Amino acid sequence: MYDGGAMENLMDCVEAVAKFRESQFDQVKYGPKANSEVISVNPVYMKAGTPSPTGFVMNMQPSEAEVGFDVRLPPTADIDLLKIRISEEWAPPIKNMTYQLIQKGLIRDNKGRPLATPTDDSNPWWSVFKQAILA
Repeated sequence: MYDGGAMENLMDCVEAVAKFRESQFDQVKYGPKANSEVISVNPVYMKAGTPSPTGFVMNMQPSEAEVGFDVRLPPTADIDLLKIRISEEWAPPIKNMTYQLIQKGLIRDNKGRPLATPTDDSNPWWSVFKQAILA
């Protein structure tokens, strides 16, 4: 079993998330994607320490640590792949880490399809819409 401390595990998580975040920025900066087509990950809070009756003990390795991220997915993102990334890379159980996802809003319809309407020829209504706009 993994023997790292809470802070070491927290920093490993933060570094893994930061690398992923940078890779998303690179897809916009150097690649063909727009800001709205990549996953946005922003740190929201970090909490660690050893509680004492007067607050927190200084200069002591905390037994627990917590970090929160605001993750925003484009409609075309696969949330299942993100969940796998979180459980295997960002917060793996082997490092005694857990995570909680709070999903706001629907991302798929009742048949499991993304809610976004495709804007290409795979959508039979796209050509009709395009003709109406260009006419």
